[in-house]
Amino acid sequence: MTLTVGVIAFGSGGCKLGNEAPSVDVTSVWLGSWVGENHSEAGKLMLNLIQEGSKLEGSIYLYNDPPSTANVGTDIKGSVSGSDINFWMDSSDTNHRFTGMVEGGTILEGVINYFGKKGTWTAEKLPTQPLEIAAQLNPPIPTYWRLAFDGKNILVGDVTSSDVYTIDLNGNILNRIHLSDWQLPNISFGEGIAAEGDSIFNPQQGKHILVHSASTGKPKDEVGIPFEVGNFTCAPGVFYATKMYAGEIYELTRRGVVIRQWGCYQYIHSIAHNGQLVCALYPNKMIVGYDSSGRPTSAFRITLPADKEWIIGSTLAWDGECFWIEAEDYSVNPAQKWLLRLRPK
Repeated sequence: MTLTVGVIAFGSGGCKLGNEAPSVDVTSVWLGSWVGENHSEAGKLMLNLIQEGSKLEGSIYLYNDPPSTANVGTDIKGSVSGSDINFWMDSSDTNHRFTGMVEGGTILEGVINYFGKKGTWTAEKLPTQPLEIAAQLNPPIPTYWRLAFDGKNILVGDVTSSDVYTIDLNGNILNRIHLSDWQLPNISFGEGIAAEGDSIFNPQQGKHILVHSASTGKPKDEVGIPFEVGNFTCAPGVFYATKMYAGEIYELTRRGVVIRQWGCYQYIHSIAHNGQLVCALYPNKMIVGYDSSGRPTSAFRITLPADKEWIIGSTLAWDGECFWIEAEDYSVNPAQKWLLRLRPK
């Protein structure tokens, strides 16, 4: 997939905010970086911008950021005038303001005002597809902790019981098996599960991956890896994993040998492979796809009905056509848990 880059650029002198009709549409996912005053602070940033006329909303995610609330995604509000944008973090403990000017093909420095200081920032636009709900399912499974696709059906790991449920694409339960360790009666799904053929892969603490029989749940192999796993998935012949507490994705052989690694943004909720890209689910309802060289080439924006209070869970799967996530609706009490099948538009 080829990255078509648009540039969102920010100039301390060139951005003159007013009431002009917008001449740009910035609705998309944007990746960039920021530098603080005197270059004493710096980091990456990710934006999920949604523009309706002159109104600008969305979310921002910062890494190594001054406002720590944005590490997990903070909503933003603002406006667009001509080719200029202006937005601020919609948070109770910060009002950091960003201004910028959009110029296709040109990157200019822009301005962030935070804690009485000024910094600069830039960002590049990723080709972005919105995701629409293709199915909203509620199978009777206690916890939708981790998801995987076995080539035909979805596997749901229930952290409360160490059981793996097989459900079809309509949410009907087809089977349930119990995963056990070599010596322990139960295992953890904290770092994810993956499936291929008659194998279910489950990374455990202690830098190893257990390989279970998909028919019995019994362990049949163990693979050592050189780091603690944060998130995990597989593709034909390889594993992909994030390193715990680090902004890195690794490609490994099925015997745990590192093939390559690349830097990304921390606080990834989950990863999945869609046949071409390693797709990372981030806290602010965005999925970013990385190619085999580690380059971000595309993004997917999760759009859920606005009449509900959604919290996105920490799991992601791809079934060949759609992404799967877990989400809870907090507009009702108690909160309602759902499995959402999301189709790219």
